[in-house]
Amino acid sequence: MLLLLLAAAAPNHAVPAAMSSSSAAAPPAVRSGVWDGSEVDDDDIEILRQTRRLPGRDLVRVRLAPEGEISPAPEEGERVIFRSHLMRGLGLPASGFFCSFLEFHGLQPHHLTPNTVVLLAAFATLCEGFLGVLPTIELWGEFFSSKLGTHVAGVPAQCGAFIAMQRSTADNPFPSIPLIKSVKMWQRSYFYVKNVAPDGDWVNLPPYEAGAPAGRLPSWSHRVKTLTPAGAAAVARLRVLT
Repeated sequence: MLLLLLAAAAPNHAVPAAMSSSSAAAPPAVRSGVWDGSEVDDDDIEILRQTRRLPGRDLVRVRLAPEGEISPAPEEGERVIFRSHLMRGLGLPASGFFCSFLEFHGLQPHHLTPNTVVLLAAFATLCEGFLGVLPTIELWGEFFSSKLGTHVAGVPAQCGAFIAMQRSTADNPFPSIPLIKSVKMWQRSYFYVKNVAPDGDWVNLPPYEAGAPAGRLPSWSHRVKTLTPAGAAAVARLRVLT
């Protein structure tokens, strides 16, 4: 399953603060939205396995980013994934909806902010668990909009360029979800996965393509003028529930 659970926004492992010293230089500041290596270790992977956020070793092989690597360089057959995303509701294998969401919006997993993953997980959970329908792009556009994340003015962020937001209209029935204002340096949580299952694809993520989106694409504003009968029925049911 893809969106494994509706997980509360959980912080990444904290990085111990450097002890002050008159002779120690402060570490260089890293701008948000750019690659800065990975901090994921074997203990992190073991926790993800134990909590079933990652399939077993006989189905999905994991490789950590080597020391000194700044940006992802996957080997043949590998896909890039983030501990931060897995801790917020993403699971493997990725579902058809998640893959179609990426394709429709022209995105890679590294373009999604952690809070966007929380909203995707909440949306899928509400559709399947409460409305009894499959999540669709049509319903997503009814409840959510998006904006472009940048790391300097006018320049799309390499990591986290797609920022999903709940539509602020008064008639939006989607329940409000408290989110962490900013998840610092989440891009340092990447590692590699590769499907090794004898049958089926237990990863189901697109091949990694480096770089940021060209900008805010027209598809990011998608919202149908008239809902399909099935979509309208789902929204009506949600209004009753909320």
